Amino acid sequence: MPIGNNNSDPVRTDRSISSGASLMDDRRETERFPFSAFAEIIDCASKSRLPVRIADVSRNGCYVDSINVLPVGTSVHIAIQHAGSVLEIAATVINSLTSMGMGLSFRELPPEITVILGQWLDATIAPPATISSVLGAAAQPVPATAVTSGVLSTLIKIMLTKKLLSESECSSLLENLQP
Repeated sequence: MPIGNNNSDPVRTDRSISSGASLMDDRRETERFPFSAFAEIIDCASKSRLPVRIADVSRNGCYVDSINVLPVGTSVHIAIQHAGSVLEIAATVINSLTSMGMGLSFRELPPEITVILGQWLDATIAPPATISSVLGAAAQPVPATAVTSGVLSTLIKIMLTKKLLSESECSSLLENLQP
């Protein structure tokens, strides 16, 4: 059941990984958020079903982890299971990395799906609880050694690059590592 075509493609096509762009280049027009959910992709032409895991999501698309991938341009339906709901969304494969996963661009979304997707995103971007708020006042900072600080600093920067942390969260964590 094709839903239509959305002209706001979440990924610009002026660069591609095959043309030499780095995997770390961020070509997205809308911000994506880390998101973990089971899903099933159905190829509209062959009707084959492919179980996948959502790695990140935006209001216009998502990235799915999958060893088996479909070619760019394939028209699919994706059924995402999360928080007791299942969203069925028409999408198009916009990038595909063998044995890694695929980027999907959602086509026009009906209002009821947009509302649920928005709720999922809102819950995803809510500020996480801090260790102190979870453990209470008993949580005390632990002094880091130079080696530990270097490892943590590298890990925090990787998390920023992968958009798992915001720049302010990254800065705050790096400041806390300073002796």
